[in-house]
Amino acid sequence: MNDRVYQIGENMPRPDAVTKVTGAERFAIDCYGDGDGKNLLWAGVKRAGVPHA
Repeated sequence: MNDRVYQIGENMPRPDAVTKVTGAERFAIDCYGDGDGKNLLWAGVKRAGVPHA
């Protein structure tokens, strides 16, 4: 493990950069269910009915 201390404003290496660039990283869109949708999780956004709520 790298024990280097990074300062504010200094670039840090991203540990996930290589897998994202090579296409090995798995994203949510890459996950599929069993076909009938029973094991899928759905989410939505519930917005407030009034501003600044």
